[in-house]
Amino acid sequence: LKKAAYGLIDGSRLFYLELKNKLEKLGLKMVSADSALFTLHRSGKLVGIVCMHVDDLFMTGNSHFKQIMTKELATFFKFSKVEEHKFKFLGCEIEKHANGDITLNQSEYIS
Repeated sequence: LKKAAYGLIDGSRLFYLELKNKLEKLGLKMVSADSALFTLHRSGKLVGIVCMHVDDLFMTGNSHFKQIMTKELATFFKFSKVEEHKFKFLGCEIEKHANGDITLNQSEYIS
């Protein structure tokens, strides 16, 4: 980012455009129904997904996809943390269990 900075009105937009550009250079395609969702297909099969919200990213896919994406994106952007297996994204607790099951929990929003 050459001129975007925190506090600028268009900072978020410029970050999105830069991230979109990097994801597309890595072979991901934006989903037409959602400009914050990108997918990567190899030989006709879905191998990875990247979902973004402002400056938070959710990445999932096969082990090769996750390794490459984390490595490549880290060359352009600083990650404050990379979490796996149990984490929070947009207020939703997400946990991946050893058997492959995934649990979504938003119990903190229940009054």
